[in-house]
Order: sequence, then C-alpha cells, then structure tokens
Amino acid sequence: MIEEDSAFANEENDLPREANEMLITDNAELEEKLANAERRIAHLEAELARRTNFWRAAETELTEKITENDDLHELRAAKSGAASKEQTSS
Repeated sequence: MIEEDSAFANEENDLPREANEMLITDNAELEEKLANAERRIAHLEAELARRTNFWRAAETELTEKITENDDLHELRAAKSGAASKEQTSS
C-alpha cells in the first residue's frame, strides 16, 4: 500500500515537473522572440534616423538651391531692367 501511495505521489509530482519544463521551454522561446523583436526595432529605428537625416540634408540643400535660383532671377530681372533703361535713354 505504501509503495502504491508512493508511486501515485511520484506520478502526481511528475505532472507539475513536466508542465514546469514545458513552461521553461516556452519562456525561453518567448525571450528569444522578444530579443529578436527588440533587435529589429532597434535596427528599424536606426534606419529611420539615417533616412530622416538624409532627407533633412537634402531638403536643406534644395532650399538653399531654390534661394540661390530666386536670387539669380532677381539679379537677371534687375540687369534686364537696367539694360532697358539704358536703351531708352540712348
């Protein structure tokens, strides 16, 4: 009878041990998935920052070129106006 009780108790103890082992395995898999997701997020954030910096620099350069172009148009217009005045006064 004691042996039967002991065998029953051992079987009953085995169930939580097996469940615990499964949970440990599941937990390890979830930790690995989380670490992979965190690495992907860090990579994507770095890529976003790199691309944002690139586009900001391009936008700044484009704004400078537009300003230069506007200045050139104003100079040409002023030069053209001055040339027209000289021709009419001659």
